[in-house]
Amino acid sequence: PALAWQHARMLDEQHDPKALDEMARAVSSEKSAVRRAMWLGELMKAASRAGREELVLGSLRRSIEDGSMTPEQRLRWARQALGLKLMKCAAALQDHVDLSALGPDAALDSTVLRAELASADGRRADAVKLLDSVIAKLAPDHWRRRDVLMLRMDLSDAAGREAWVEALRTKWQNRSSRSEADALSFADALEASHRGREALALLHEAAAAFEGSRVVEQRLLDLWEREGVDADALAWIDGVLKKQPERGEMRLRRVRWLFASNQSEAAGKSFVELLASLAADQQ
Repeated sequence: PALAWQHARMLDEQHDPKALDEMARAVSSEKSAVRRAMWLGELMKAASRAGREELVLGSLRRSIEDGSMTPEQRLRWARQALGLKLMKCAAALQDHVDLSALGPDAALDSTVLRAELASADGRRADAVKLLDSVIAKLAPDHWRRRDVLMLRMDLSDAAGREAWVEALRTKWQNRSSRSEADALSFADALEASHRGREALALLHEAAAAFEGSRVVEQRLLDLWEREGVDADALAWIDGVLKKQPERGEMRLRRVRWLFASNQSEAAGKSFVELLASLAADQQ
């Protein structure tokens, strides 16, 4: 196989159309998993450029059938195949993968990848259903939650996005059962729909409803900084500091916001007061 691979590379350098077929034969006959993986990566790139996905598909199926790829390896190769627009290869790699054999993050990534493939195949409803199943399992502060929500919006058509926003609104308006996760999902959907001021109003309400929730608080602060600090933002942060004057990070943010609002004198005074309240090693 090593000689066959070198021959294939030589043909490729000569732009011989038979090079890809030789590469595929070398990959299929190679017994070393490490060498086969290295060659497979090059074959995938070359096949993508030439529009010869079927060559890679045959080699991949043999590797899948003989059990030489772990579920984690199949996921990595599927992500690479998707990046190269080798959709059939990516789908084959994720077909019948046992999610329970993957760690939590890898299982999440596998489901998201299958949603992307479903969308690329025109099965938008299936893609959305997969992403909804992921979102329902993620905690409000999970590091991937917002990315999955944004992808869910991207994979929906205009009517689907609006319907989802309204469904989230209805869920949020049910005061007896609403949660922090409901607020964050609704806010993200609004922001993705270019309704940032409405998202701000919602998070402002959520911060009052779930007082003490640092997740909601942080999302509100971040969104205010993206949308622009205004009088409402300063009034809100003043309210927080009235109840929790010991929060130095919030006092520093207030200083920044005052400067951003062209209130230099008030900002300077607040900064001096903040420094005075700190121990020498904190200053």
